[in-house]
Amino acid sequence: MTTALAKIDPTRPIQDIGVLSTLSKEEYFNLGCSFPDPDLGEEQRIIGCQAYCDQMIAYVHGAKDPSVLQKCYAETVIETLIACISVDLPIVRSLGLVALVPFKNCMTLMLQYQGLGELILRSQAVSSLQSFLVYKGDEFVPRLGSDPKIIHVPNMSIPKDVKNITHAYTIAYHKTGPIQPEIMDRAELEVVRKASKMPDGPAWRYYPSEMYRKAPTRRIAKRVRKIVGGPRQIALTRGLQIEDSQFDHSRLNRYKELDNTRAREQLEIALESSNKPLSLPEPLPERPDGWIEALGKTKVDLWTKVQELRKDEKNLTCTEWIEEVMRQMHQDDKIGNATTLDDPDDIEAMWDAIVNEQLFTLETGEKIPDDL
Repeated sequence: MTTALAKIDPTRPIQDIGVLSTLSKEEYFNLGCSFPDPDLGEEQRIIGCQAYCDQMIAYVHGAKDPSVLQKCYAETVIETLIACISVDLPIVRSLGLVALVPFKNCMTLMLQYQGLGELILRSQAVSSLQSFLVYKGDEFVPRLGSDPKIIHVPNMSIPKDVKNITHAYTIAYHKTGPIQPEIMDRAELEVVRKASKMPDGPAWRYYPSEMYRKAPTRRIAKRVRKIVGGPRQIALTRGLQIEDSQFDHSRLNRYKELDNTRAREQLEIALESSNKPLSLPEPLPERPDGWIEALGKTKVDLWTKVQELRKDEKNLTCTEWIEEVMRQMHQDDKIGNATTLDDPDDIEAMWDAIVNEQLFTLETGEKIPDDL
């Protein structure tokens, strides 16, 4: 969802985040329509949106380098603001519920594990939630079944280095029925990390403990979402959607295209007055040898993008990896052909699965389970 704002050009960097404090009441109301509670009145939505704008301004100004966030395209800033409003989680750094992360020139909302836990608790299906990390040297004895129980005795004499994490687990204490533990070992946690849009990005570099804790909490959130309804379910579902779309590479390409379109329009206006012919279109990039050769620019872009994503992986060649993904998508009836990419819809489905949604592990081409 995007909202037109009179004082903000969505195709340019926001530059001055303070502009969010100068919007009209109508604009605040339009943005405030994203609140998950349908019973909020017009004045409440306006006041609530103004509060979120003030929080975003304070968050950006409080960053170590505010200019990094203010270089983000304005449309991504507005999208991030709307996303925060839609889950109704304050943008307050000290609360640790959400973080505003710049990905190149795109602002992206990241839910912290505390924020995801807050959405679960708001569902009212869970009375409390606990999340822990297990390190080498800890006593850790999980017991599942009809009467689940976890014994975890930390070894306080060993430094808590992130490299020594062996498990992450979250326990949901339901108001009815037994507790619900969700346990993930280090191998599962690494699969989740590598499947993210930025496996080596700022979140995983600077906050690895929080990211590992969030993985089992996210699994619990998916289960809780199925047993609640109304605004609580809307907010929790929206939170999971934000998680799924985190660091979407296609967003940056979209805003670059907006810039290119604007530049092209200006060039055409200038050339109209001079009667000079427009330049010829740029040639297609050099295409690699192999099965993808001569299949078209979009497919070459796909091949190149997967190469970039897999530049640190050596188990399979890029071509073998794509062919494995094609085979699996064909088996799942997601694309029509398992040997060539001739249908534009198949190309789009492949692009989404590999680049946007990251449904496949970059090591083996195997599909990542839905419950990760």
